[in-house]
Amino acid sequence: MNTRQIEYFIAVAEELNFTKAAARLYVSQTAVTQQIKSLENLIGSPLFIRTKKKVTLTEAGKAFYREAPEILEHIDSVFTHTRDAALGMIGSIDIGFTADIKSTIFPDRILEFHRMYPNIQLHFSSGNPSELLSRLKSRELDIIVTPIFDQTCFVGIAHKTMQRSSLTVVVPFNHKLSHQRSISRQDLQHEKLILACSPDSQVGEDRVIINPFVKAGYDVEILDKIEDIETVLLMVSLHMGVSILPAYIADSNRNDKRVVAIPFENGKEYVDNALAWNPEHSNPTLEQFISFIIDET
Repeated sequence: MNTRQIEYFIAVAEELNFTKAAARLYVSQTAVTQQIKSLENLIGSPLFIRTKKKVTLTEAGKAFYREAPEILEHIDSVFTHTRDAALGMIGSIDIGFTADIKSTIFPDRILEFHRMYPNIQLHFSSGNPSELLSRLKSRELDIIVTPIFDQTCFVGIAHKTMQRSSLTVVVPFNHKLSHQRSISRQDLQHEKLILACSPDSQVGEDRVIINPFVKAGYDVEILDKIEDIETVLLMVSLHMGVSILPAYIADSNRNDKRVVAIPFENGKEYVDNALAWNPEHSNPTLEQFISFIIDET
């Protein structure tokens, strides 16, 4: 059964005249007759009673006519959904993100995308950068929003920098450095550092922060590596050490009066916030999302 047979049937059922139906469809009467015969053979029952004076529907024809418009509508809907899926207009995207991205450009971009493409379902999952990268590589996530500390950790992963965030030093509110306009590595050489990263630091957060200290000849002590930002800030507030964090994280926690965020190295040190995705992951909806977010930035 094809859509042409159904369309021809509906025309004959409504006109009750093969000649008028053919004229309505802009085809020959023979073409209409052949399609109706093929449809009747497929169904296994006559759909029309034909006499020299008139054409009427059989009981089977009446039953089919009640369903035929819905069949056509459903087929059209299937075609539309299939085309939309191929064009990335419908579907779903699993998005991973790190803590405190609310102070970056990403929430507004994603909101605009959702307004533009309401039929694309967005599923969100949070985690630390190392965890998100691992889940992206295993294709558990389609795309992640993450800071990129070390480019070498993203070999084989496509990524696009969307925003650069300067680094800040977070110290207790009454720390000896809390009133400075900027804090240098030299200022921190005798401080204990609390690094906001996983213990194994698979994306290189610790190396990016510590290696420049070593190269400059400064001895720095790593007190701990903590994934949870709230825990990092708590430890800083308790004078257990200081931390170096992207400014957007500090901005998200500006209401925490126990700590102060001060520009690091006059704001010349930064981290890239990026979209990252597996280039081998074929998903038209994901392609639509990436294109929209990048173009809007």
